[in-house]
Amino acid sequence: MIWSGCSNGLLVQWDGNGNRLQDFHHHPYAVLSLCAHGSLIWVGYVSGMVQVLDLEGNLLADWVAHNGPVIKMAVGGDYDFSLANHGGIRGWTLQDLLITYYYQKELRKDIYTPDKKILGFWLARGMLVKEKPHRKPRQLGGLEGTSSGQWWQDAIGKTLDEGSTFERVGTRQLAGFLIAIWVRKTLRAHVGDLDVAAVACGLGRAIGNKGGVGLRLRVFDRIMCFVNCHFAAHLEAVKRRNADFDHIYRTMAFTRSSNLLNDAAAGVSSAAQMLRGTDAAAINPPDKGKPDLAEADMVIFCGDLNYRLFGISYDEARDFVSQRCFEWLREKDQLRAEMKAGKVFHGMREAIIKFAPTYKFEKGKPGLGGYDSGEKKRIPAWCDRVLYRDSRAAPSMECSLECPVAASILQ
Repeated sequence: MIWSGCSNGLLVQWDGNGNRLQDFHHHPYAVLSLCAHGSLIWVGYVSGMVQVLDLEGNLLADWVAHNGPVIKMAVGGDYDFSLANHGGIRGWTLQDLLITYYYQKELRKDIYTPDKKILGFWLARGMLVKEKPHRKPRQLGGLEGTSSGQWWQDAIGKTLDEGSTFERVGTRQLAGFLIAIWVRKTLRAHVGDLDVAAVACGLGRAIGNKGGVGLRLRVFDRIMCFVNCHFAAHLEAVKRRNADFDHIYRTMAFTRSSNLLNDAAAGVSSAAQMLRGTDAAAINPPDKGKPDLAEADMVIFCGDLNYRLFGISYDEARDFVSQRCFEWLREKDQLRAEMKAGKVFHGMREAIIKFAPTYKFEKGKPGLGGYDSGEKKRIPAWCDRVLYRDSRAAPSMECSLECPVAASILQ
């Protein structure tokens, strides 16, 4: 049996005599590499996506393997290795893939029903807090948050059927942005060691109009960190945005040392049970070793990262959006360029963006007419993002990113 791939993403199966047997179309981008491992076919795409199919053409797994085209795939022992055009190589284990054989298409929704929901807010109506430069970040909203922040949490909790299906286990607010987490009640007994933190990136690294709020917890034996951020604004402020990420990543400190988590009990400490009004960084200042976020098994950043499109005019950007030419627009994305250059979000990944830029809209105006048409005519951009890093390079991990800006990361 012979397999071939086409520039439109089509996969064709042939017999030994050159007769075309079947076609399959699971991804709209060009196929660059194919690899057979036992009874599985591995496919690498120009988009950075890798897919695994069985010999019947059924899609068993797919994920974004690289932030560039996958130009080569090869088998080595129990691993399949993928090579990107920028020289990056990653290995993927077949053992973790086997789980995908055991779900049927009609059961997939039930099997992969989310067990955790993490929500981050920034610049939400009514959540902004008036600040004074001398106030510490911990005082701006704090562990309890503002009444408006509490309203948002209660509204979302009601939607999630909080109390019956999900349980809220922790929140943290800093000025106008907030992070909150709900855990499915069936998973609650396996979640513990909750901790929260905040880092200000505003004026003098003291004002909380920019910065990040973080939440760390243990699920079974894995430590997960979630960070909601708001970076510096304006098209030309790329270096400031990179510096905001670096400051948050290096200085976000939780009250518990990450070294103690392996020995911690299974019970969860809620934000309300923690040291009220106490700044985590003041109690447990970061040492010169690894940052707390670097010690986690999984880290997810979300928020208004404020990276813009460069080298393109307002009218050009709107034209490409109207034609849904998102692949071309992504080439003009500052965040993508900075990550490719190794300047920010090191080792982290992002799903393929499949929605129109989220910045900047005028209230009450739908469609393309909603983009800023005032005097400034700010160029549309993907300011709102979700990025992640997982310690496992496993195909059972999948991240999807659709509109609205939300990511579903399957473990």
